[in-house]
Amino acid sequence: MANLILSDLREIKTVLDIPQTDSTQDAKLLLYAEWASDIINTYLGRPFNGINYLTRTQYYDGTGTQRLLLRNRPVNPSPTGDYEDLQVWVHEGGNFGTSDDAFSGDPKVYGTDYTLQIDQDDGTSRCGILIRLGNYWPKPIMRQVGLLSPFVGQDVGSIKVIYTAGWSVDTLPAAFRMANNLIIAQLRDMFPLGRWLTGESYEERSVSYWMRDFWDILTAILGPYRNWKW
Repeated sequence: MANLILSDLREIKTVLDIPQTDSTQDAKLLLYAEWASDIINTYLGRPFNGINYLTRTQYYDGTGTQRLLLRNRPVNPSPTGDYEDLQVWVHEGGNFGTSDDAFSGDPKVYGTDYTLQIDQDDGTSRCGILIRLGNYWPKPIMRQVGLLSPFVGQDVGSIKVIYTAGWSVDTLPAAFRMANNLIIAQLRDMFPLGRWLTGESYEERSVSYWMRDFWDILTAILGPYRNWKW
């Protein structure tokens, strides 16, 4: 399955105490793994396609402050091999690269015009924050007909960033696989009834169910990795 991203079928069967030779539940487990992946992506606020150490080209609105949060993390400013170094262009009115000659000039100078907030011993940035040096990430000053005072408007794609970020198979935090496998376990327990069984008596059989969501698990385990809106 294309979206089985955080743990493979062998690991899932191990944590669920299913013998590796028992293939009767494989199709369901792969479906649950795909659903769990989508739930985690939605919670994190960014596409998380598994082992996602990639070079990306993205456009951002200016913040009007010195700080700009990149969508993918951790960020490596100077990778080696097939991955590109961090590069930033600023073009007020760039419109996400759709305007004429947008971002056609030279990129800003790293360490002079801006820097990446380095917060890990290996020289990468877990927070993924770009800091503008001696200036601000742009927001337009606008004036509305009938109003005397100008105001700060909404920027529209004035920043282009090429950067390498994400985790490799060797650096992926175990918390992601843990959350993925816990959600799969809950889905397995919930189906085919669509509810969790919370109590059952043997004599004069009595059954009770409890319906809840997955957000408690995600908040407790993956909260530090989430893209918060601010």
